[in-house]
Amino acid sequence: MKRIFLVLSFLVLSFTIFAGTDSEALKKIGYVKDGKYCNDYFKLSLSVKKDWAIQDEDTKRLIADTGADVAGKSNEKLKKMIEASRQRTFYMLCVSKYDMRESKSFNPSLMIVAEDISQFKTIKTGYDYLLNSKEILKTTNLGYKIDEKLLDKNINGLKFSNMKTTISNGNINVMQDYYTIVKSGYAITMILTYTNSEEKIILENMINSIKNI
Repeated sequence: MKRIFLVLSFLVLSFTIFAGTDSEALKKIGYVKDGKYCNDYFKLSLSVKKDWAIQDEDTKRLIADTGADVAGKSNEKLKKMIEASRQRTFYMLCVSKYDMRESKSFNPSLMIVAEDISQFKTIKTGYDYLLNSKEILKTTNLGYKIDEKLLDKNINGLKFSNMKTTISNGNINVMQDYYTIVKSGYAITMILTYTNSEEKIILENMINSIKNI
């Protein structure tokens, strides 16, 4: 279960993590303080459930490395995509119910990632980005079921596009909801990973607090 969770956590559209630690990169990653995630670069903030675990940069890299190994193992095209995209995406936030390094059961989570889309002239909106992402997820051969219809969601004046997916792992169905907005030349995506309505409500309460600062 822990391994499949790491893979699911990793499969967040662009399949990469930024490895640098320079000041410009740190601005784009943001920080958590007093129960709130803030990102001064993208001018965004949201409240984080206080008793959940904020994952550090080493754990984010573990997620990325584990997912890359699995996703690229039998898919050469996807492997090349992973290698090519390493320098354009940032894990802004990773918060989960339990510490990922200790959890042995399913671990619901919220991830926020930002991908530089300046080189992709046809991607102008969150809708465009998720259309492309849907095709990428289909190439993973992990059994994703993806709702064909993309939805719109306005959260405190921020206009997101929403894609819903499900993947089965034995007797458990894992849901992932993707919310994407284009801002400051980046596609910013919030990924909710959960198995039941209680987990979903907690995650939605967090994303519903997102706002411009």
